[in-house]
Amino acid sequence: MFRLLVLLAASLFVNMAALADDVGGALKMAPEKPLTSRDNTFVVAASATMRVVADCPGYVSPRGALLRYSNSLGVDFDLIFGAMVETGRVDTGLEYDRSMLIPEVTRLIHEIDGPLKEVSKSKPSFCKEWSDYLIKLGLIKKKRS
Repeated sequence: MFRLLVLLAASLFVNMAALADDVGGALKMAPEKPLTSRDNTFVVAASATMRVVADCPGYVSPRGALLRYSNSLGVDFDLIFGAMVETGRVDTGLEYDRSMLIPEVTRLIHEIDGPLKEVSKSKPSFCKEWSDYLIKLGLIKKKRS
């Protein structure tokens, strides 16, 4: 039985490698390591920022706000936000850089984006609650008239 499993696993790996060659390159596996609580905090805050700016009239995110916030948390902005951007590209059917994806970031975004979309449908309460919080963090501000 064990030999059969080993043969099946080897066959699967050969098929995966062939498939990778078919799609234009060596099979790259994104490293999977747990996100820190600070990484999680940043992903949630950045996702909420993007949702508020998109769904709540009258708010913008100041230039560099997400970068400053990630720096204050000690989060690797290029790595984590880069993975968030590439997840968005995958989800919208655009070309993306697979090497930038981090599975844990993708899963976290998918876990929180649905609830954020649902809650944002009740715009007045969503916009009020999240905008107050994100303004305190310096991630958004009211648009100038």
